[in-house]
Amino acid sequence: MAALTSRPPWPTRTPLAPYGLRWYEEPGDPLDYQLQAKLADEYPGPMATGENLFSLQDARNLIRYAQLRSDRDILQFDCALSYGLVEYLRILGMLKEYGWSRCAAFRMEGIRCR
Repeated sequence: MAALTSRPPWPTRTPLAPYGLRWYEEPGDPLDYQLQAKLADEYPGPMATGENLFSLQDARNLIRYAQLRSDRDILQFDCALSYGLVEYLRILGMLKEYGWSRCAAFRMEGIRCR
């Protein structure tokens, strides 16, 4: 499926809900916060995004403005792509500041996180 854009008409994600997907992978551009917020509002299941974000600033803006849900959504920040280990650790630190568990970055890997 091609990535969605925030241009109307809004796609409805409700038809995916009955399938019980483990997560909805990169439903759109992670920097399109309006789209991410709309999808989070319409789709009740977990969404996964952030794999193509490289900096602390981009990750922070995703958390601030995309209305992701810390109880279910998956953050895919990639240590190798995010300007290295130090920047990745900064991103994990920022998640804590915004009330997110660092486990949100590991949910899809099947890692038990506390």
